[in-house]
Amino acid sequence: MFTGSRLYGNARVENKAHLFSGSEVYGGAKVVDNASIDGAKIYGNARVSGSAVVSEKARVHGGATVCDLAWVHGHAEVFSLAWVCGNSEVAGNAKVCGNAYVRGESVIEGYATVQGHAEVCGNASIFDDALVTDNVKVLDNATVMGNVKIYGDAIIRDNATVRDNATIWGNVEIYGYAGIWENAQIYGDVKIGGSVTVGSFVELSGKFELNNSSHTYTSNYKG
Repeated sequence: MFTGSRLYGNARVENKAHLFSGSEVYGGAKVVDNASIDGAKIYGNARVSGSAVVSEKARVHGGATVCDLAWVHGHAEVFSLAWVCGNSEVAGNAKVCGNAYVRGESVIEGYATVQGHAEVCGNASIFDDALVTDNVKVLDNATVMGNVKIYGDAIIRDNATVRDNATIWGNVEIYGYAGIWENAQIYGDVKIGGSVTVGSFVELSGKFELNNSSHTYTSNYKG
């Protein structure tokens, strides 16, 4: 524990954990193993363990867990019952909350929010003002960026990209090298893969699959 840090309440810092100047750990929070807190605040019943690092102005609170080699920094916030683990990174003003689970080498940054029971793993990236919620899964090398909103039980996987102002909900699955952009709206049981791109103000709904090797859809379709 270093001069300028604060530990109070029923909080505990144990094992080889480090608390650097400007840090605060309080409430029922626990910082254990080789974890490092550098200027951040850990409180509530939050737990930071493994070799995780929480730094700068970041906050971890509620019943949240940050573990393994995860890094939470900037003004990022992890709270409620969320988990951030593996080699994942939460940065900027991003929020991970609810029962969300972030792991692997995934990155959440900007003003992005991952909440509900959403899962982000692999090398997936969530940027900008994107919202990923409910039971959504963003996997593998998928990228979600811009002002995107993804709800329901949607799955974004492989090398797919969803960006701009696109909205996806329902049981939609975006895979392969598919790209969803601009103001596209996709819902229902639609599956889009291959190198298909959907843009402009296109609305796709119903139950069907588009997986041509390379095709751009610029008109509405309901299956």
